[in-house]
Amino acid sequence: MDRSLPEPRPSSVPRAIPDRTRWGRPVAVSLTLLFVVVGLAFLNAGLALVGQTIVGLDIGHYLDATRRSIESGTPYLANEVAGPFLIDPLTYLHPPIALYLFAPFLVLPVALWWAIPIGIVAWSVVAWRPADWTWPVMAALLAFSRFHIPLIVGNSDLWIWAAIAAGLRFGWPALLIVVKPSLFPFMLIGLRHRSWWVGAAIVLLISLPFGSLWIDWISVLRNAPKDIGYSVANVPWLLVPVVAWLARTRPERG
Repeated sequence: MDRSLPEPRPSSVPRAIPDRTRWGRPVAVSLTLLFVVVGLAFLNAGLALVGQTIVGLDIGHYLDATRRSIESGTPYLANEVAGPFLIDPLTYLHPPIALYLFAPFLVLPVALWWAIPIGIVAWSVVAWRPADWTWPVMAALLAFSRFHIPLIVGNSDLWIWAAIAAGLRFGWPALLIVVKPSLFPFMLIGLRHRSWWVGAAIVLLISLPFGSLWIDWISVLRNAPKDIGYSVANVPWLLVPVVAWLARTRPERG
């Protein structure tokens, strides 16, 4: 009778695998909080340097130009259409179609100029539930860029930011970027949606009533001391919703 010992069976106990979530998430949270603090420090320093006088400076200029358009038929200054000029508080560089964006804020509470786009971006990022590692990346993009400047002055790039976020989800909102041609490439993120093409036709139709104002706008850009790519410096913080979308863990529903 064979009494040899049975061959040992492979152990069913799995080898210990390092759990990266034990340290990955705490590190991500810690770095995110650190970058948020740094960003708030830059924001506070910016306000301390220039004072409260520039809060809402840009939206104030946009609304002045909108009122001028209602009163005189054009937001552009005659001397700026005619020849080279230096930027001053009355200068208006946006295309005429941007008046559709600015006009409602002649009657709406101006605080909504900030609340709406920031809310859209925040909602989009949270809805996508991006991977943990992206949070410090997004916080760094905000903290170490010039985000605090457009935030303080109420620059129209805040709405471009919202258009990027909503455009990634729905397509057609990316067409809002038409108000800032210097950031035109971001408009193409909506191409994969049919709604973008329908919206593009609508944008073309609502552009027609401005007629010769388009020619005036081109003249102003040609005469202005800045080129059409002056907004490129804002690209780093505009990429925040793109990072969240690329690293999303929740399927899109819209």
